[in-house]
Amino acid sequence: MPHKPETANVCYALMLLIEDNPVIRVLTVPHMELNRFNVMRSESGDPAIEIALMLHPDALLIDKEMRMNAGAESAHRYWRSPRTSK
Repeated sequence: MPHKPETANVCYALMLLIEDNPVIRVLTVPHMELNRFNVMRSESGDPAIEIALMLHPDALLIDKEMRMNAGAESAHRYWRSPRTSK
């Protein structure tokens, strides 16, 4: 039987995974969950960045080479936002 980590008094960090390749999403999410991330997923940058600006995830994992350079542009848009820049 697989070992299940103790969940009492465990704080899960919120991660937003922005990845257009379904295979990469399927392979990445279990690893992040094993490392105690609560993973939200998105297939495209623009909607994901709007979600990130509302929820302020602890980590963003962005495919910077998504179609039409959307990953890199989404990352720049997130960090240029007045809500995230300090």
